[in-house]
Amino acid sequence: MMLIILNSKPPQQTAVVGKFQLFISYANCFQSVAITSIAQTFYSVNFKKGFLLSCCTFWMAMCFAQSPIQWAKFGNMAFEEGDLYAAIEYYGKAYYADTTQLQNLMKLADAYRLNNNYIMAEKSYEEVYSRPTPSLSRANYGMSAYWLARMQQSQGKYEIAGKNFERYANYEAQVGSFFWKDAKQQITSCEWALENISDSNEVVFTNTNFASNYADFGGTLVNDTTLLYSSLRFLKKDSTLKVAKSERSKKVQTIGARQLDSNWTRAASWDSLFNLTNAHIGNASYFADSNWLLYSECSDYSNCKLKYRQWKNGQWSEAIELPPTINLEGFSATQPTMAIIKGKPTLFFASNRPQGRGNLDIWYSTYEVRLKGFKYPRNMGKKVNTAGNDITPFYSADSNQLYFSSDWWEGYGGYDVFKVDVTSLRSTSKAQNASQPINTPTNDLYFWETPQRTIFVSSNRPGGTKMEGQTCCNDIYFAGIQPPPEPLPPPPPPPTPLDTIKDTVPLVITIPELNNYLPVLYFENDQPNPGSFNTTTKENYADLLSQFINNKNEYISNNQYFKESTKSDSLINIVNQLFDKKVSGGLKDLNRFIDLMLPELQAGKKIKVTIKGYASPLAGPTYNLKLSQRRISSIINYLNTYQEGILKPFLSDTSTSGRIILVEASFGESEASEAVSDNRRNKALSVFSPAAILERRIEVIKVVEEE
Repeated sequence: MMLIILNSKPPQQTAVVGKFQLFISYANCFQSVAITSIAQTFYSVNFKKGFLLSCCTFWMAMCFAQSPIQWAKFGNMAFEEGDLYAAIEYYGKAYYADTTQLQNLMKLADAYRLNNNYIMAEKSYEEVYSRPTPSLSRANYGMSAYWLARMQQSQGKYEIAGKNFERYANYEAQVGSFFWKDAKQQITSCEWALENISDSNEVVFTNTNFASNYADFGGTLVNDTTLLYSSLRFLKKDSTLKVAKSERSKKVQTIGARQLDSNWTRAASWDSLFNLTNAHIGNASYFADSNWLLYSECSDYSNCKLKYRQWKNGQWSEAIELPPTINLEGFSATQPTMAIIKGKPTLFFASNRPQGRGNLDIWYSTYEVRLKGFKYPRNMGKKVNTAGNDITPFYSADSNQLYFSSDWWEGYGGYDVFKVDVTSLRSTSKAQNASQPINTPTNDLYFWETPQRTIFVSSNRPGGTKMEGQTCCNDIYFAGIQPPPEPLPPPPPPPTPLDTIKDTVPLVITIPELNNYLPVLYFENDQPNPGSFNTTTKENYADLLSQFINNKNEYISNNQYFKESTKSDSLINIVNQLFDKKVSGGLKDLNRFIDLMLPELQAGKKIKVTIKGYASPLAGPTYNLKLSQRRISSIINYLNTYQEGILKPFLSDTSTSGRIILVEASFGESEASEAVSDNRRNKALSVFSPAAILERRIEVIKVVEEE
């Protein structure tokens, strides 16, 4: 593991990790959605392709033919070592060698879950729950329903997840137990998520891409261009990605990186200052008012203490450990962050110390400058802390809000970022979800922001830099936040009829600037030419769109499947907005794009336009690829007829003046979002849902001038 540094300025943040989930900054451990006891959380570490096959067990397993019992034994050994990848391999061999031993499938599902492989974990838990056998205890069989729901929730499958949480609470759980209470809470969360799904693109998060395929998380700015963050990685690996036994003692380290323009680049290691050979160092947080760099130092995964160093006379001081009232003996303190609140330096941190409300709670302690010491810590109370885990605090002085992550409050799945208004440390508002796109169905941790209104969040959302799987590990994302908008102008007039959709064209622009006006066009399910394997069509996109819009009421009626009217009303509003803004607006955007491009074509320019097609996952990849090509063909037909064929000469291969060169990049279902249902029997989700509508599209993705 490594604590890594980047260049930029210093808000504070950290992350939880480790055997007792106590110092998130050391290994993404808090990335799993496990809500087990603190000891169980050890296995929720998000090793990317880290703790792989143990040398001893791997050699033994490969040299001899093994029985299911022996494979399971190897799996148990790997699991106890925290080597989830080896455990997955061994439990898989054990189960498929004897599929009557369902307990091995349950262990395989657990290993997938703790490695945040939501898709494979869901499939495995579903098989366990669908066919219990005497080889699996009733308690473990019942828990498969709970974890099945958790895995579905972490993929955004809120409706089916809610039903499985309800099934677990009603038929499997012990009434009044922690998991019974949590299942009840997650039912509420799934209902909340369905009502609060947003496709807003006002805030766009970018991966920092620290050239790491491992787990990166947390962060704090030390100056304008230097950022400290934590990372779990191994310094040596061979082509098989197996980690040698001698490498397993690597600790969390500190690495440097610099901000160049808007990009982050790794710089020198901070080994001489932080990277001790006998301890993990992470969760760094810079407190500029005192020039303190606070951090967690852990001798192992269950014993973390808070320390700080002060920048003084051009160098960092020796490490100073915070007092025993904060570093309570026998318990862990982690994820420190400090701020000035009502004139007093105030420390926030996460701890499993006694008299909390759950596993990990957020605590605070004010610093008395006159006495040069911290007061006895206080719990942030029931409006912040829950029966689950509440971690990674960050205080925003600009808004007087405390941000933190929780796996209990109503959210989208896993850990979500929440915020409370802090009128005083003993009086806060109720926790409020920070909403999308800050939060996702996966885990979202370590929210913090800079004075320049750049926000950071650590997340294992799909699309990160991963060595294994789409959601195995954390990456650090950032986004710029604009100032509050001016009051909205009066609403625009009703939209014009489809055949007159047109927008006022701005002033003449250059070809590179056309990339600011790229249209996205949406299609009805399996259109055009349903069931065809042709790659071209005679259909015109304008006609297809008219039919799509005429069927709007069918989409609305298929989103009225909640008994509670408020939930159905929420979905209906989303569908209405999709049709009014995105479906109808797509042709408007295409017309504007054409009108902006036309002067360049008439000036003799050759313009290469790259188009990319998408399809929902109802059919197979081969069919969806051809379907996407037919959709692109319908757009080409529209271009040929636009304004009585004004573009037709420019679409010809024999054009001697200006020319449109279309490059088709058709991807079909291969890049379909995992959140889109592929259940043919439930068309409300797979065809008529907002997620399914958004998936069936053609995008113009790039415009360049061809020499």
